[in-house]
Amino acid sequence: MTVVHGPGARRPSPDRRRCTSMVRRFRESPCMRSRPLPDPLAHAPFSVTEALAQGVSRGRLRSSDLHAPHWGVRATEESRTLEDACREFIPRMPDNALFSHSTAARVHGLPLPARCLGVGLHVGTPYGRRPVDAAGVLGHRMHLTPPDRTRVDGIPVTTVERTWTDLAALLTLPELVAAGDVLVRGWGEAAWHTVAELIEHHPRRRGRPRARQALSLLDGRSESPMESRLRVLLVEGGFTRFRPNFDIRGIGGRFIARGDLVDVEHRLVLEYEGDHHRTDAAQWHRDVRRTVELEDAGWRVIRVTRSGLRDPSHIYTSIHAHYRRGRR
Repeated sequence: MTVVHGPGARRPSPDRRRCTSMVRRFRESPCMRSRPLPDPLAHAPFSVTEALAQGVSRGRLRSSDLHAPHWGVRATEESRTLEDACREFIPRMPDNALFSHSTAARVHGLPLPARCLGVGLHVGTPYGRRPVDAAGVLGHRMHLTPPDRTRVDGIPVTTVERTWTDLAALLTLPELVAAGDVLVRGWGEAAWHTVAELIEHHPRRRGRPRARQALSLLDGRSESPMESRLRVLLVEGGFTRFRPNFDIRGIGGRFIARGDLVDVEHRLVLEYEGDHHRTDAAQWHRDVRRTVELEDAGWRVIRVTRSGLRDPSHIYTSIHAHYRRGRR
């Protein structure tokens, strides 16, 4: 409400105005802002309710050395990583909630396509509870059992196996296989069997057909997401003989190269070339030298770039042409 002082209105006295100004300056002064917080609050994001219960004043909670990442939450530092952003939301999370889907995938270190990054935090709550509704948060209502839950550095998330099955509703087949290859390589064969059980025990889960298809294609020998995606595109094109990261040797067992994807029978190597192969001069020279050595040993090398993953038709054409030459 705005108060308009008319000619006959009573104005605050100069002393009162001076006193109000002094109080305001004191509240905003460095000594007021730097008043220490209780110990646990000084080292991690905290809820306003928790701070008030520990005797922190509302004025202190409005100080400029604190920021509010979410309603009802304060933190001493702004987040720099996804893990920081998760910890900032934990004080606001309902009981039994956890981070899920692409957020959990990133916490576990599974690779994701760029479109899944920076879309907010995915938070799951059990059936029977309302989904989380907050700015920058995507709420999910999920069927969760105790084996689906874990913590990574104190952050509550779905297990890596459950996370991968949830990603089946969000990712394409090549993208899902790329994440699954990392799962198998990092967590071993036991993780593969756990995923298989999850898929079979939840027949109505979104993305289940894609998850079953991807599960049959997983290979822990793959060493990069792009190699994994390329391998799936080859299978979809009918080329099933390529082995990931296969050591190629010459006469007497001399090591020549390790091919990204190798068809041993047809002496054909597919190499995925990321942009660093072009921009790094030393890497480029190594690639040229290795290609020459492979061709001298009777191997054909097909180099694939990102554009080839978007439209693999020319890759298929090159492979078919090589097969035809081999039959002559």
